[in-house]
Amino acid sequence: MSSPAKACAAFVACTLGLVFSLGAQSLEWRSAVATSGSGQSTFIAVESADSAGARKVFAAGNASSNFQIGTLKLISLPSRPCGVLVGSTRDATSGTLTTNWHSRADSTQSATFTDIALIPGSDLLAVCGRFVRDITFKDELLDLITLPFVPSTAITLSPGAGTHGFIAVLDRRNGSWKSAFLTPDILPSSIASDSPDSVVLTGQGTLAARFTLSNGSPAWKTSAPPATTRMAHIVARSGSRIFVLGEESASLPAQGVVLTALDPGTGTIAWTHRMGGPHTDTAAGLALDDAGLIHVVFHADYAQSTFASSPIVVPDPVAGDTLFTALIAPDGSLHRATPVSRPQPGGTLTCSDIAVDSTAATWLACSATGSWTLGDSPPANFSQTPLVIHVDPAGRTSGSFPAHGTQSGGAVRAIAIAPPRSVITAGDYSGTTAPVF
Repeated sequence: MSSPAKACAAFVACTLGLVFSLGAQSLEWRSAVATSGSGQSTFIAVESADSAGARKVFAAGNASSNFQIGTLKLISLPSRPCGVLVGSTRDATSGTLTTNWHSRADSTQSATFTDIALIPGSDLLAVCGRFVRDITFKDELLDLITLPFVPSTAITLSPGAGTHGFIAVLDRRNGSWKSAFLTPDILPSSIASDSPDSVVLTGQGTLAARFTLSNGSPAWKTSAPPATTRMAHIVARSGSRIFVLGEESASLPAQGVVLTALDPGTGTIAWTHRMGGPHTDTAAGLALDDAGLIHVVFHADYAQSTFASSPIVVPDPVAGDTLFTALIAPDGSLHRATPVSRPQPGGTLTCSDIAVDSTAATWLACSATGSWTLGDSPPANFSQTPLVIHVDPAGRTSGSFPAHGTQSGGAVRAIAIAPPRSVITAGDYSGTTAPVF
C-alpha cells in the first residue's frame, strides 16, 4: 500500500491467524489499510470485537488537515490536532479489512484522543482524551446501506480557556456519538470498562476514577501519590480488581515504575508494587490474561533492576536499558520477570502497548533502532522500525515481526487480539511508502 508524501501517516494491519511451526510462532499478515491525504495522522489505540456475527476492528488516533482511510471519503480537518476514530470489518476467511465509518472530534484550539474501551454487554465504545477550550464530536455516517441509519449528530463541550479532559461514547455499529462529558481536574491517558454503565480511567490528576455513563458523574476518585509523574495504563474486568501502571519521580530511589491494585467498588488501594532500576524507568504496557494474571512490560536497566526490592536475575549482566516482561498474580506476588533482549549500545527498543492471547502469550507493540538480538533470532538492524514482539507464556522472547518499506521510520503504537487467533496492530509511519508486514 502507498500514499502521498507526508510527515506522518497512520496504518491498521491484521493477520488471518497465528501460524505455529516447529514449536515457534509466526504471523501470516493478510491485510492492512493506511491513511492518505495531505495531513498528518497516527493511531494510538485499537480494539477488536464481534458484533452481530461480524468481526469488527476499531482504531483511534489523531489527525490534522485532510484525512482519508480505505474507501471512505476524504474529510477536511483543521490544521490543528483533531481526534479520529475508524470502524472496520475483518473478513473471517481472508482477513481483509474493510473500513465502514469514521467519526471525529475537533476544536477551535486542539483535541486529541488518548484511548478507547469496549463497553461490555452493549454496542457502545468509549473514548477519552484532552482538548483546549472547546470540543465538538461529529459523525461521518457514510455506509447507510449496510449500517443502521442514525441521523448525524454533533455534541459540543465548551468549558472555556484551559486544557480539559473528556469521555465520549459512540455506537460502534455506525460511529454515531451518543454522549460526552467532562472529567473535572483529570486529563485522561487510559480508559477501561468492567460494567455496561461505567468506565474507569487514569491520567494526570488521578490514580484512578470511575464515571457513570448514564449521567457522566464520578462514582469515586482515588488520588495519585505526590511523587507520581505519569499515569500510563489501566485495565479492568468484571469480577476483578482494577490495575493501574504509572511512573514516579526519577529523584526517588530505584524502581520508578509502579503497579497499583484498587477495589472496583470503592477505589481503595489494595496493594502497590514498584519495579525498575537505578535510572529512569518507563511504564510500557499492562494487560490481563484469561486466568486473571497481570502482564506488565517496562523499560529499565538490564543488570540492576528489581521487583518489590528483590533483584531480577538476568543472564550475563551488562549495563544498559532494555524491556522487561513481568507476570504478576492478582495478590501482587511475582511469578516471573524476564528481559526481552540484552541492551545494545546506541540502540533503542520502545514499547507502547501490549496484548495477551488465549495461551497467555504477550504481544508487544514496538519500535526499534540499532542492532538487536530478540530471542533466538540472529541480530537484526532496525531504523525506527515498526515491530511486533512475541513473548511466550514462560517469558521467553520467541519471535519478532518487523515491518518493511518505511522510508523514515515508524512505530506500532497499539495492539489487540482478535479471536480466535489473529492480531491487530495500529500505528504510524513517515515517508511515501507505508509499512509492509
